[in-house]
Amino acid sequence: MTDRVLTIEDVERIEATPLERRLSGSTGYEALVQVVSKFPDRVAITALERNAPLGAGRNVTFSELLAQVNRAANMLRSRGLAADESVTHFLPLVPEAFYVMLAAETVGIINPVNPMLEVEHIVDITRSANTRILVIPGRKLSQELFDKGCETAAANPLIHSVYVLGGEDECDGKKFLPLEASLAEQGSGEIIGGTAGTLDDPVAYFHTGGSTGVPKLARHTQRMRLAQTISTGSMMGCSEKDCVVQGLPMFHVAGSVILGLIPLFNGSRVLLLSPDGFRDKVALDAFWRVIEKHQVSILMAVPTVLSALQNVPPDNADLSSLRSVLTGGSAVPRTLMKDVGDMLGIDVAQGFGMTEIAGMGLIQTRPEGDRNLGSSGLRGPYIEVKIARQDANGAVVGEADTNEIGVLCFRGPCVMTGYVDGRAQAEAFTNDGWLNTGDLARMDEQGEVWVTGRAKDVIIRSGHNIDALIIEDALQSHPDVEIAAAVGKPDEYAGELPIAYVQLKPGAVIGADELRNYARQNIVERAAAPTEVILVDDIPKTGVDKVFKPALRLDAIRRTYEDAIANHPGIQVEATVEVGNHPTAGVMASISLYGKRSQNQEALVCTVLSPFPIQFSVEWQPVKGAVSH
Repeated sequence: MTDRVLTIEDVERIEATPLERRLSGSTGYEALVQVVSKFPDRVAITALERNAPLGAGRNVTFSELLAQVNRAANMLRSRGLAADESVTHFLPLVPEAFYVMLAAETVGIINPVNPMLEVEHIVDITRSANTRILVIPGRKLSQELFDKGCETAAANPLIHSVYVLGGEDECDGKKFLPLEASLAEQGSGEIIGGTAGTLDDPVAYFHTGGSTGVPKLARHTQRMRLAQTISTGSMMGCSEKDCVVQGLPMFHVAGSVILGLIPLFNGSRVLLLSPDGFRDKVALDAFWRVIEKHQVSILMAVPTVLSALQNVPPDNADLSSLRSVLTGGSAVPRTLMKDVGDMLGIDVAQGFGMTEIAGMGLIQTRPEGDRNLGSSGLRGPYIEVKIARQDANGAVVGEADTNEIGVLCFRGPCVMTGYVDGRAQAEAFTNDGWLNTGDLARMDEQGEVWVTGRAKDVIIRSGHNIDALIIEDALQSHPDVEIAAAVGKPDEYAGELPIAYVQLKPGAVIGADELRNYARQNIVERAAAPTEVILVDDIPKTGVDKVFKPALRLDAIRRTYEDAIANHPGIQVEATVEVGNHPTAGVMASISLYGKRSQNQEALVCTVLSPFPIQFSVEWQPVKGAVSH
């Protein structure tokens, strides 16, 4: 329902009206009420069943959505939820996830959690979020997630209520309660106790960061939610005429906000592909027929999903409704964008979003083939962007020139006010309030931003900065390569050497050396040619199917240290290496030596490893077996 943005002039035209004058209220609930008043009988959500992508599914109109949100809010308040308390959920892609999310954002705070995290991490998140109520799937939906929910509730005594989706048999009527029946018991006409709120009220805590240690919780406010409804909504062009397909998990901002609340608040229909989203193979195999059947107009997917869809030919599916294909979330191989675009007959656009801005910061609104292939596009309305220079210590020291690579920064009402744990503030923000994304980028003469890699992801070979995307693009262009991910491995001379992990397409047969030679032939920058290609069955990914490079970096260190020890003729003891994150060193390698303790052997191991940049410790363990050299 917002004006669509195509140019930077469109952005500035929207910004000519102050944000507060554009807002119809102070809360997301008011935004929902406004949409319902305009389109009460339009379908808001269509939920397809697991393994039945071409079935009828379940339709929820906007008026029905509001009624269910009212019921859910009354349900949460009936259990004593206060405005500063959280509802943690790890529900799949079902309408109930939106009922709970919208209700919690109205009367408290929502805290979506990745259920694939270890229970200890989930418990830590619920403590940081001040969680009182948990919403989980029942055994029939997922035995594993139900068990994790039970363990979480038992470990955090502040959690007094657990609602179970599809799990009447698991409920005791006291602490464990059936979600569907509990909703049905509540009134749907209004929210008892009112819905008053301010723009600065927190509405959500989204976790972000790595899978080790306690993830940081980004605090979203009503202002952020409404600002991004306009900003991201206008960049995507969401309106009541659109159908947006949603296959990303609800614990991620892309799934619940960018492809969820923002389209809904703009009157669009949200099509839930499956409770399992893009991980439903049956749904992926029928994907283009789903697009045709539901007249989907907007598709957003991370690169790994696009790569999988590339292997599903559209055949004779009518894709004329599809006007926008958007990708992002990690470095995107240009060959992938071009190949998918050629297959669909539509240019694939790229964007840049993050948890800390509750939506998109950049979107390529007018992909123009080779001219801007690889650009993340323009900034959205009401969000400032700058490319900043950094000093040797990583501190922002000024603004970069046009086309000069620096660190990407955001500022404005779309940006979070901070993390729940204030200790992360100094690292995230500059003194003048810019959010430091930690991503390297440049801005061209047209105002388009080109993200070149992670600041921490840059491979530095003998002082030469190498963009991992150069390597990944070259390897990704090979017809047998499914996914390529480049990282630096420690080197005693150069500091780091570029290597690449490669996952082949099903049935492909090609050797690592052949791929390494292929990369060398297709990479202009000689220093960027990978010194090694490692073939793996599965590239590690996050819960939203992004390549998880931290795991690859740790594996590269492990391989390097193990090879250095094994290849030294003087070392006569068996050794194993484990590498993990360390609270002060960042990364630490733990070396285990097996056999009778020998100071000479230990000293030799230390001598061999000391030139490498990664810190390590050495311990002796019982004998594992003889080692020959």
